[in-house]
Amino acid sequence: MRVTPIDERTSAVLDVMRWVAALVVVLTHVNDQVFLSMAETPEESRTLAFMAWKLISASGNEAVIVFFVISGYLVGGAALAEFLRDGDIKLSNYMLRRCARLYTVLIPALVIGALLDIVGSHLSGGESVYADRLHHLTVAGFFGNMFYLQNIFVETFGTNDALWSLTNEFFYYVMCGVFLYALSKNRRPLQRLGLFALLGGISWLIFPKILLFGTLWLLGMALRVLPLRRTLPIAAAAGQFLITLLVIRVFFEWEWRDTLTAHYMVSLAAAVSFSLLVASLQARPSNDSRALPKLVRHPFNKFAADFSYTLYATHFPFVMFVLAVSETLFGWGWRSAYTGGWELGLVLLLIVSVMVYAWLMFLAFESRTRKVYEWFRSVRDGLQAWRRPARRNSEPLGQFNEI
Repeated sequence: MRVTPIDERTSAVLDVMRWVAALVVVLTHVNDQVFLSMAETPEESRTLAFMAWKLISASGNEAVIVFFVISGYLVGGAALAEFLRDGDIKLSNYMLRRCARLYTVLIPALVIGALLDIVGSHLSGGESVYADRLHHLTVAGFFGNMFYLQNIFVETFGTNDALWSLTNEFFYYVMCGVFLYALSKNRRPLQRLGLFALLGGISWLIFPKILLFGTLWLLGMALRVLPLRRTLPIAAAAGQFLITLLVIRVFFEWEWRDTLTAHYMVSLAAAVSFSLLVASLQARPSNDSRALPKLVRHPFNKFAADFSYTLYATHFPFVMFVLAVSETLFGWGWRSAYTGGWELGLVLLLIVSVMVYAWLMFLAFESRTRKVYEWFRSVRDGLQAWRRPARRNSEPLGQFNEI
Protein backbone atom coordinates (compact mmCIF):
# COMPACT_ATOMS: atom_id res chain seq x y z
CA MET A 1 0.00 0.00 0.00
CA ARG A 2 1.30 3.43 -0.92
CA VAL A 3 -0.02 6.97 -0.62
CA THR A 4 -0.35 8.72 -3.96
CA PRO A 5 1.58 12.01 -4.07
CA ILE A 6 -0.39 15.08 -5.07
CA ASP A 7 0.54 16.39 -8.51
CA GLU A 8 0.34 20.05 -9.50
CA ARG A 9 -2.86 19.68 -11.53
CA THR A 10 -4.75 18.01 -8.68
CA SER A 11 -3.38 20.57 -6.23
CA ALA A 12 -4.52 23.45 -8.45
CA VAL A 13 -8.05 22.03 -8.78
CA LEU A 14 -8.26 21.51 -5.01
CA ASP A 15 -7.21 25.14 -4.51
CA VAL A 16 -10.10 26.23 -6.71
CA MET A 17 -12.51 23.99 -4.83
CA ARG A 18 -11.36 25.24 -1.43
CA TRP A 19 -12.06 28.90 -2.06
CA VAL A 20 -15.18 28.27 -4.14
CA ALA A 21 -16.62 26.04 -1.39
CA ALA A 22 -15.90 28.71 1.24
CA LEU A 23 -17.52 31.35 -0.99
CA VAL A 24 -20.62 29.21 -1.53
CA VAL A 25 -21.03 28.94 2.25
CA VAL A 26 -20.83 32.76 2.41
CA LEU A 27 -23.45 33.06 -0.35
CA THR A 28 -25.74 30.66 1.50
CA HIS A 29 -25.53 32.61 4.76
CA VAL A 30 -25.96 35.97 3.00
CA ASN A 31 -29.02 34.65 1.17
CA ASP A 32 -30.55 33.29 4.38
CA GLN A 33 -30.21 36.66 6.11
CA VAL A 34 -31.05 39.04 3.24
CA PHE A 35 -33.87 37.42 1.27
CA LEU A 36 -37.06 35.55 2.01
CA SER A 37 -37.16 31.86 1.15
CA MET A 38 -38.35 30.87 -2.31
CA ALA A 39 -41.72 29.80 -0.90
CA GLU A 40 -42.14 33.23 0.74
CA THR A 41 -41.02 35.20 -2.33
CA PRO A 42 -43.91 36.66 -4.38
CA GLU A 43 -44.42 35.08 -7.81
CA GLU A 44 -43.68 38.34 -9.66
CA SER A 45 -40.28 38.61 -7.92
CA ARG A 46 -39.04 35.23 -9.11
CA THR A 47 -37.00 36.54 -12.03
CA LEU A 48 -34.41 34.47 -13.88
CA ALA A 49 -31.57 36.30 -12.12
CA PHE A 50 -33.15 35.69 -8.72
CA MET A 51 -33.77 32.01 -9.49
CA ALA A 52 -30.13 31.61 -10.54
CA TRP A 53 -29.01 33.30 -7.33
CA LYS A 54 -31.20 30.99 -5.26
CA LEU A 55 -29.82 27.94 -7.06
CA ILE A 56 -26.19 28.86 -6.41
CA SER A 57 -26.67 30.21 -2.90
CA ALA A 58 -28.45 27.16 -1.52
CA SER A 59 -25.52 24.73 -1.73
CA GLY A 60 -23.81 25.54 1.57
CA ASN A 61 -24.22 22.01 2.92
CA GLU A 62 -22.62 20.46 -0.17
CA ALA A 63 -19.78 23.00 0.06
CA VAL A 64 -18.98 21.87 3.62
CA ILE A 65 -19.05 18.24 2.46
CA VAL A 66 -16.46 19.14 -0.18
CA PHE A 67 -14.34 20.58 2.65
CA PHE A 68 -14.60 17.31 4.58
CA VAL A 69 -13.44 15.25 1.59
CA ILE A 70 -10.56 17.63 0.82
CA SER A 71 -9.50 17.66 4.48
CA GLY A 72 -9.47 13.87 4.64
CA TYR A 73 -7.56 13.74 1.36
CA LEU A 74 -4.87 16.18 2.50
CA VAL A 75 -4.64 15.91 6.29
CA GLY A 76 -5.56 12.25 6.62
CA GLY A 77 -3.50 11.39 3.57
CA ALA A 78 -0.40 13.10 4.98
CA ALA A 79 -0.76 11.28 8.33
CA LEU A 80 -1.25 7.97 6.54
CA ALA A 81 1.82 8.61 4.37
CA GLU A 82 3.93 9.17 7.50
CA PHE A 83 2.57 5.99 9.09
CA LEU A 84 3.25 3.84 6.01
CA ARG A 85 6.74 5.31 5.64
CA ASP A 86 7.87 5.08 9.28
CA GLY A 87 5.50 2.52 10.78
CA ASP A 88 4.46 5.19 13.29
CA ILE A 89 3.46 8.84 13.50
CA LYS A 90 4.79 11.59 15.75
CA LEU A 91 1.47 12.22 17.46
CA SER A 92 2.55 15.34 19.33
CA ASN A 93 3.85 17.00 16.16
CA TYR A 94 0.69 15.99 14.30
CA MET A 95 -1.61 17.45 16.95
CA LEU A 96 0.48 20.62 17.34
CA ARG A 97 0.24 21.22 13.59
CA ARG A 98 -3.51 20.73 13.66
CA CYS A 99 -4.01 22.94 16.72
CA ALA A 100 -1.83 25.68 15.24
CA ARG A 101 -3.87 25.51 12.06
CA LEU A 102 -7.23 25.67 13.86
CA TYR A 103 -6.56 28.04 16.75
CA THR A 104 -4.69 30.71 14.82
CA VAL A 105 -8.02 31.49 13.15
CA LEU A 106 -10.56 30.24 15.68
CA ILE A 107 -9.59 32.41 18.66
CA PRO A 108 -9.67 35.70 16.68
CA ALA A 109 -12.92 34.54 15.06
CA LEU A 110 -14.50 34.07 18.49
CA VAL A 111 -13.21 37.33 20.01
CA ILE A 112 -13.76 39.65 17.05
CA GLY A 113 -17.02 37.92 16.17
CA ALA A 114 -18.33 38.58 19.69
CA LEU A 115 -17.39 42.27 19.43
CA LEU A 116 -19.18 42.56 16.07
CA ASP A 117 -22.24 40.82 17.50
CA ILE A 118 -22.41 43.13 20.52
CA VAL A 119 -22.04 46.31 18.47
CA GLY A 120 -24.38 45.06 15.74
CA SER A 121 -27.08 44.11 18.25
CA HIS A 122 -26.93 47.60 19.79
CA LEU A 123 -27.27 49.18 16.35
CA SER A 124 -30.32 47.08 15.56
CA GLY A 125 -31.81 47.45 19.01
CA GLY A 126 -31.40 43.74 19.63
CA GLU A 127 -34.12 43.02 17.09
CA SER A 128 -34.27 40.75 14.07
CA VAL A 129 -31.85 37.83 14.01
CA TYR A 130 -29.76 39.13 16.91
CA ALA A 131 -32.69 38.62 19.26
CA ASP A 132 -32.26 34.85 18.93
CA ARG A 133 -28.47 34.81 19.11
CA LEU A 134 -27.34 37.04 21.98
CA HIS A 135 -27.98 34.34 24.56
CA HIS A 136 -25.24 32.33 22.82
CA LEU A 137 -22.66 34.97 23.82
CA THR A 138 -21.69 33.42 27.14
CA VAL A 139 -18.42 32.48 28.80
CA ALA A 140 -19.47 28.82 28.64
CA GLY A 141 -20.26 29.24 24.95
CA PHE A 142 -16.87 30.85 24.28
CA PHE A 143 -14.85 28.09 25.93
CA GLY A 144 -17.17 25.40 24.63
CA ASN A 145 -16.50 26.56 21.07
CA MET A 146 -12.82 26.99 21.84
CA PHE A 147 -12.63 23.31 22.80
CA TYR A 148 -14.87 22.15 19.93
CA LEU A 149 -17.92 21.24 21.97
CA GLN A 150 -20.39 23.26 19.89
CA ASN A 151 -23.46 21.23 19.00
CA ILE A 152 -22.44 18.69 21.66
CA PHE A 153 -22.75 20.63 24.93
CA VAL A 154 -23.07 24.25 23.78
CA GLU A 155 -24.46 26.23 20.84
CA THR A 156 -22.25 27.82 18.22
CA PHE A 157 -20.90 31.09 19.66
CA GLY A 158 -22.95 34.19 18.89
CA THR A 159 -24.07 34.42 15.28
CA ASN A 160 -21.17 32.36 13.96
CA ASP A 161 -23.16 29.32 12.86
CA ALA A 162 -20.38 28.25 10.49
CA LEU A 163 -18.29 27.05 13.45
CA TRP A 164 -20.34 23.85 13.69
CA SER A 165 -18.11 22.05 11.20
CA LEU A 166 -14.92 22.80 13.16
CA THR A 167 -16.15 20.36 15.81
CA ASN A 168 -16.29 17.70 13.10
CA GLU A 169 -12.86 18.56 11.75
CA PHE A 170 -11.22 18.58 15.18
CA PHE A 171 -12.54 15.18 16.20
CA TYR A 172 -11.70 13.69 12.79
CA TYR A 173 -8.13 14.96 13.23
CA VAL A 174 -7.88 13.50 16.72
CA MET A 175 -9.37 10.12 15.82
CA CYS A 176 -7.17 9.77 12.74
CA GLY A 177 -4.00 10.58 14.67
CA VAL A 178 -4.82 8.40 17.68
CA PHE A 179 -5.88 5.44 15.51
CA LEU A 180 -2.66 5.46 13.46
CA TYR A 181 -0.58 5.99 16.61
CA ALA A 182 -2.29 2.99 18.24
CA LEU A 183 -1.53 0.76 15.26
CA SER A 184 2.22 1.34 15.51
CA LYS A 185 4.31 -1.73 16.26
CA ASN A 186 6.05 0.39 18.91
CA ARG A 187 2.94 0.52 21.12
CA ARG A 188 2.73 -1.88 24.03
CA PRO A 189 -0.53 -3.89 24.38
CA LEU A 190 -1.70 -1.87 27.39
CA GLN A 191 -1.00 1.40 25.55
CA ARG A 192 -2.89 0.16 22.53
CA LEU A 193 -5.83 -0.86 24.70
CA GLY A 194 -5.93 2.57 26.32
CA LEU A 195 -5.81 4.34 22.95
CA PHE A 196 -8.65 2.25 21.56
CA ALA A 197 -10.63 2.95 24.73
CA LEU A 198 -10.05 6.67 24.07
CA LEU A 199 -11.34 6.25 20.52
CA GLY A 200 -14.40 4.47 21.89
CA GLY A 201 -15.06 7.33 24.30
CA ILE A 202 -14.75 9.92 21.54
CA SER A 203 -17.06 7.88 19.32
CA TRP A 204 -19.65 7.80 22.08
CA LEU A 205 -19.32 11.57 22.60
CA ILE A 206 -19.84 12.49 18.96
CA PHE A 207 -22.42 9.81 18.10
CA PRO A 208 -24.42 9.83 15.88
CA LYS A 209 -24.15 12.77 13.48
CA ILE A 210 -20.52 13.84 13.82
CA LEU A 211 -19.33 10.24 13.81
CA LEU A 212 -21.51 9.32 10.83
CA PHE A 213 -20.28 12.23 8.73
CA GLY A 214 -16.72 11.18 9.55
CA THR A 215 -17.13 8.52 6.87
CA LEU A 216 -17.07 11.34 4.30
CA TRP A 217 -13.75 12.53 5.73
CA LEU A 218 -12.44 8.95 5.57
CA LEU A 219 -13.56 8.77 1.94
CA GLY A 220 -11.11 11.55 1.11
CA MET A 221 -8.36 9.82 3.07
CA ALA A 222 -9.05 6.51 1.30
CA LEU A 223 -8.63 8.16 -2.11
CA ARG A 224 -4.91 8.58 -1.39
CA VAL A 225 -4.31 4.82 -1.19
CA LEU A 226 -6.93 3.31 -3.51
CA PRO A 227 -5.47 1.77 -6.70
CA LEU A 228 -7.20 3.85 -9.36
CA ARG A 229 -6.83 2.09 -12.69
CA ARG A 230 -10.10 2.89 -14.45
CA THR A 231 -11.76 6.23 -13.80
CA LEU A 232 -13.95 8.66 -15.67
CA PRO A 233 -12.25 11.15 -17.99
CA ILE A 234 -11.63 14.39 -16.09
CA ALA A 235 -14.18 16.37 -18.10
CA ALA A 236 -16.84 13.70 -17.56
CA ALA A 237 -16.03 13.54 -13.83
CA ALA A 238 -16.37 17.31 -13.53
CA GLY A 239 -19.65 17.17 -15.46
CA GLN A 240 -21.19 14.47 -13.27
CA PHE A 241 -20.20 16.45 -10.15
CA LEU A 242 -22.00 19.57 -11.40
CA ILE A 243 -25.04 17.51 -12.44
CA THR A 244 -25.15 15.85 -9.00
CA LEU A 245 -25.13 19.25 -7.31
CA LEU A 246 -27.90 20.44 -9.63
CA VAL A 247 -30.04 17.36 -8.93
CA ILE A 248 -29.56 17.82 -5.18
CA ARG A 249 -30.58 21.45 -5.42
CA VAL A 250 -33.66 20.86 -7.57
CA PHE A 251 -35.04 17.69 -5.99
CA PHE A 252 -33.73 17.62 -2.43
CA GLU A 253 -34.62 20.81 -0.59
CA TRP A 254 -34.08 20.98 3.16
CA GLU A 255 -37.62 19.74 3.79
CA TRP A 256 -36.44 16.41 2.38
CA ARG A 257 -33.55 16.27 4.86
CA ASP A 258 -35.41 16.45 8.13
CA THR A 259 -34.03 13.09 9.26
CA LEU A 260 -30.37 12.32 9.85
CA THR A 261 -30.52 9.42 7.38
CA ALA A 262 -31.89 11.59 4.56
CA HIS A 263 -29.38 14.36 5.29
CA TYR A 264 -26.53 11.87 5.31
CA MET A 265 -27.58 10.19 2.06
CA VAL A 266 -27.72 13.53 0.23
CA SER A 267 -24.32 14.49 1.68
CA LEU A 268 -22.90 11.08 0.76
CA ALA A 269 -24.04 11.58 -2.85
CA ALA A 270 -22.20 14.92 -2.98
CA ALA A 271 -19.09 13.41 -1.37
CA VAL A 272 -18.95 10.40 -3.71
CA SER A 273 -19.54 12.61 -6.74
CA PHE A 274 -16.72 14.98 -5.75
CA SER A 275 -14.47 12.01 -4.94
CA LEU A 276 -14.95 10.71 -8.48
CA LEU A 277 -13.58 14.01 -9.75
CA VAL A 278 -10.57 13.84 -7.43
CA ALA A 279 -9.99 10.20 -8.41
CA SER A 280 -9.99 11.12 -12.12
CA LEU A 281 -7.37 13.79 -11.48
CA GLN A 282 -5.27 11.50 -9.29
CA ALA A 283 -5.31 8.72 -11.89
CA ARG A 284 -3.83 11.12 -14.47
CA PRO A 285 -1.09 12.98 -12.60
CA SER A 286 0.45 15.95 -14.36
CA ASN A 287 2.94 18.57 -13.24
CA ASP A 288 2.57 20.50 -16.48
CA SER A 289 0.66 23.69 -15.69
CA ARG A 290 -0.20 24.02 -19.38
CA ALA A 291 -2.46 20.98 -19.02
CA LEU A 292 -4.81 23.14 -16.97
CA PRO A 293 -7.36 25.63 -18.31
CA LYS A 294 -6.16 29.22 -17.85
CA LEU A 295 -8.97 29.89 -15.41
CA VAL A 296 -7.81 27.05 -13.12
CA ARG A 297 -4.12 27.95 -13.17
CA HIS A 298 -4.74 31.66 -12.59
CA PRO A 299 -2.72 32.95 -9.57
CA PHE A 300 -5.92 34.24 -7.96
CA ASN A 301 -6.95 30.68 -7.10
CA LYS A 302 -3.90 30.06 -4.91
CA PHE A 303 -4.32 33.52 -3.37
CA ALA A 304 -7.99 32.91 -2.51
CA ALA A 305 -7.39 29.33 -1.34
CA ASP A 306 -4.81 30.54 1.18
CA PHE A 307 -7.44 32.45 3.16
CA SER A 308 -10.41 30.16 2.50
CA TYR A 309 -10.36 28.85 6.09
CA THR A 310 -10.38 32.39 7.48
CA LEU A 311 -13.18 33.30 5.08
CA TYR A 312 -15.22 30.35 6.30
CA ALA A 313 -14.61 30.86 10.02
CA THR A 314 -15.00 34.65 10.24
CA HIS A 315 -17.60 35.75 7.68
CA PHE A 316 -20.91 35.25 9.51
CA PRO A 317 -20.57 37.84 12.33
CA PHE A 318 -19.23 40.36 9.80
CA VAL A 319 -22.19 39.76 7.48
CA MET A 320 -24.58 40.26 10.40
CA PHE A 321 -22.80 43.44 11.46
CA VAL A 322 -22.89 44.96 7.97
CA LEU A 323 -26.59 44.13 7.64
CA ALA A 324 -27.28 45.73 11.05
CA VAL A 325 -25.52 48.90 9.90
CA SER A 326 -27.34 48.82 6.56
CA GLU A 327 -30.74 48.41 8.17
CA THR A 328 -30.05 51.18 10.68
CA LEU A 329 -28.82 53.66 8.07
CA PHE A 330 -30.76 52.71 4.93
CA GLY A 331 -33.64 50.48 6.04
CA TRP A 332 -32.30 47.52 4.03
CA GLY A 333 -30.94 44.43 5.74
CA TRP A 334 -32.79 41.49 7.22
CA ARG A 335 -34.96 39.08 5.25
CA SER A 336 -36.78 41.17 2.68
CA ALA A 337 -38.62 40.34 -0.53
CA TYR A 338 -36.59 40.61 -3.72
CA THR A 339 -37.90 43.47 -5.87
CA GLY A 340 -35.20 44.18 -8.43
CA GLY A 341 -31.66 43.73 -9.71
CA TRP A 342 -30.32 46.53 -7.51
CA GLU A 343 -30.63 44.24 -4.48
CA LEU A 344 -28.40 41.62 -6.05
CA GLY A 345 -25.94 44.44 -6.73
CA LEU A 346 -25.92 45.32 -3.03
CA VAL A 347 -25.46 41.66 -2.16
CA LEU A 348 -22.47 41.48 -4.53
CA LEU A 349 -20.98 44.54 -2.81
CA LEU A 350 -21.51 42.86 0.55
CA ILE A 351 -19.76 39.68 -0.63
CA VAL A 352 -16.77 41.67 -1.91
CA SER A 353 -16.52 43.42 1.46
CA VAL A 354 -16.62 40.03 3.20
CA MET A 355 -13.75 38.80 1.02
CA VAL A 356 -11.68 41.90 1.84
CA TYR A 357 -12.43 41.52 5.55
CA ALA A 358 -11.40 37.85 5.48
CA TRP A 359 -8.19 38.67 3.63
CA LEU A 360 -7.27 41.29 6.24
CA MET A 361 -8.03 38.78 8.99
CA PHE A 362 -5.81 36.27 7.18
CA LEU A 363 -2.94 38.75 7.07
CA ALA A 364 -3.34 39.52 10.76
CA PHE A 365 -3.70 35.95 12.02
CA GLU A 366 -3.73 32.91 9.72
CA SER A 367 -0.59 33.97 7.88
CA ARG A 368 1.25 33.53 11.21
CA THR A 369 0.29 29.86 11.58
CA ARG A 370 3.84 28.64 11.08
CA LYS A 371 5.10 30.92 13.86
CA VAL A 372 2.34 29.69 16.15
CA TYR A 373 3.37 26.10 15.44
CA GLU A 374 7.00 26.94 16.18
CA TRP A 375 5.91 28.47 19.49
CA PHE A 376 3.82 25.41 20.35
CA ARG A 377 6.83 23.21 19.68
CA SER A 378 9.13 25.37 21.77
CA VAL A 379 6.70 25.15 24.69
CA ARG A 380 6.47 21.38 24.31
CA ASP A 381 10.24 21.00 24.04
CA GLY A 382 10.70 23.18 27.12
CA LEU A 383 8.34 20.99 29.12
CA GLN A 384 10.10 17.86 27.92
CA ALA A 385 13.47 19.31 28.91
CA TRP A 386 12.36 19.28 32.54
CA ARG A 387 12.08 15.53 32.44
CA ARG A 388 14.99 14.56 30.20
CA PRO A 389 17.84 16.23 28.31
CA ALA A 390 16.63 18.33 25.41
CA ARG A 391 16.75 16.63 22.05
CA ARG A 392 16.21 18.78 19.01
CA ASN A 393 13.39 17.59 16.77
CA SER A 394 14.36 17.99 13.14
CA GLU A 395 10.92 17.13 11.82
CA PRO A 396 9.99 19.61 9.07
CA LEU A 397 7.38 22.22 9.85
CA GLY A 398 5.08 20.99 7.12
CA GLN A 399 2.21 22.72 5.38
CA PHE A 400 -0.75 24.43 7.00
CA ASN A 401 -3.08 25.14 4.08
CA GLU A 402 -4.75 21.73 3.99
CA ILE A 403 -8.32 22.93 4.53
